[in-house]
Amino acid sequence: MNKPGISVGVVITKDDKYLLGRRHPKITGGDYWCLPMGKLEWQETFLECARREVREESGIEVLEVEPIALANVILPGSHYLTLGFLATIWHGEPVISAPNEIVEWNWFSIGDFPEPMFKPSKEIIDTLFMQGTFSLNAILDVIDNSIK
Repeated sequence: MNKPGISVGVVITKDDKYLLGRRHPKITGGDYWCLPMGKLEWQETFLECARREVREESGIEVLEVEPIALANVILPGSHYLTLGFLATIWHGEPVISAPNEIVEWNWFSIGDFPEPMFKPSKEIIDTLFMQGTFSLNAILDVIDNSIK
């Protein structure tokens, strides 16, 4: 029985531009443009996942994020609940640190986004542009370390 997975996508902005990467041609959504994004790992918080995925793919260090979107993304052969975040505090410059996933990073202005866009990233960006119409007020990570 197949079950949906959980992924995160992180919007990173600088000087009114948005960071997007072109996906490797041999992965799902190959040659499409996307936000830094990836799968939530076992017992990982949303913030930990956002930090790890952005660092692994781009070398950028994310310190804080704000939840902005929740998208139920159904694609051929995959189904993910994708949580979108806005990086509110971050530092560094993008590098190709996972060439088997992202082959190019670039900054794009609103109205100048490249095509084609990876559907999960498009959903997150569209929600951000709707100025919070469907944004989340909170996403909570509840961690109880006393349970073994």
